[in-house]
Amino acid sequence: MEPRRRKNRHRPWRNALSLGALGFAVAAGMALPSEAIVSQVPYWMSIPLVGFIGLVAMAFDMVGVAVTAADEAAFHAKASKKEPGARQTLYLLQHASSVSTIALDIVGDVTATVAGAATISIVSSLASLSSIPLIYWNALGIGLVGFYFTAGKAYAKYIAVEHANRVMEVVGKSLMWLPFGPGTKNSKGRKKEKARERRGSAPGPSRKRGG
Repeated sequence: MEPRRRKNRHRPWRNALSLGALGFAVAAGMALPSEAIVSQVPYWMSIPLVGFIGLVAMAFDMVGVAVTAADEAAFHAKASKKEPGARQTLYLLQHASSVSTIALDIVGDVTATVAGAATISIVSSLASLSSIPLIYWNALGIGLVGFYFTAGKAYAKYIAVEHANRVMEVVGKSLMWLPFGPGTKNSKGRKKEKARERRGSAPGPSRKRGG
């Protein structure tokens, strides 16, 4: 029992390090492509792009908070009744720490990177069309985007705390449409099929035939 306990103690650190490495890879990998793409987009198209990115960030913030605040026991009961989406939601709740980190931190880094690149493109274009110095456009653009993101995320987190079960219920039902999403029958079925194949391919005990 002792080796197993020690192994479980180190598992959170391994999960944290692996998620941190994933966050670094995603943020670093998105930095240059996002700036290259946004720099080619007209500023009037970058404005709705920032708005859409903000909505994505708010939605994932809502999920990241709701997954830690929802009542797992309620979804155990729903899953036993085979209610739609309950199994998917239960899977997320059982992995709440990882789901929350991905939704709040990793997706947050990506949306911040892309939104920052789009904001720079917008203010640079506006500054080139006016006599106002770029530094003032930067302050205005960053301030407006910061207000939009902060206010939207604050309201999203309020909804997540007050209606955590409802939010996760919607997320679980949405995941039902994914062919191999978390908690789906297909993903579990494939694992069971592979296990059966391994058992079937293993040589069985030889039997002696009677002479």
